[in-house]
Amino acid sequence: MQHYEAKPEKVCRIGEREWQVEGKHAEELYFVTFQASCTCNISLSGNVHCPLCSVCPYSWNCTCLDNRAGISCIHKHAVKFYGGAWLFGVPAALKLQLQRGVKAYQTSVKHLAHVELHVASSDIGSGKKAKKKSVESQH
Repeated sequence: MQHYEAKPEKVCRIGEREWQVEGKHAEELYFVTFQASCTCNISLSGNVHCPLCSVCPYSWNCTCLDNRAGISCIHKHAVKFYGGAWLFGVPAALKLQLQRGVKAYQTSVKHLAHVELHVASSDIGSGKKAKKKSVESQH
């Protein structure tokens, strides 16, 4: 998903229920379509729906080779997160719950990126401070 998070323009809506998703290479194009609203017995912990975006593998189709019954490929998740379709096919009762969950997930991803940047730009990431303190304590 990091591939699409960094380049959300690789997920493009081309129809009312269809998206074009670029693969890792520009010549790889996949088409994801929303077939119909989910008719599964909704229980995010007890079935094949993604707990983050609620993509249902039976409501969505993709032209990639990873598209198998009961499994949602990365392209379906990309459409839900970056193609403006994350509420497609979701029963109304779950929409508010999912909106809160996605907002929390997006916030945590931004926070993690900030922390990683801070650690990488400081001496903490290289261990220099720890070594320096260790040498000072020996004298």
